[in-house]
Amino acid sequence: MDILGSRVRVRAQVKKVSGYSSHADMEGLLQFAVGVADTVKTVFVINSEPKTGAFFAQRLRDYVGIRAEAPQEGDSVELEF
Repeated sequence: MDILGSRVRVRAQVKKVSGYSSHADMEGLLQFAVGVADTVKTVFVINSEPKTGAFFAQRLRDYVGIRAEAPQEGDSVELEF
């Protein structure tokens, strides 16, 4: 990957979960998060309306106890390694 003209090695895995709708399956997504909570550092809630994403990220923090963020278009995040 090229960042600001410098070549950077990417050592991350991006996972995509298909088949869920945040409106109809929020409880299913919470249960999925419970099952992977000990294997992830941060969950990024994307592809949702801003209020819905923020609400779901808060539920992940409150009920699952994992770090969750809902970045919006144009936001940047710093990943910890």
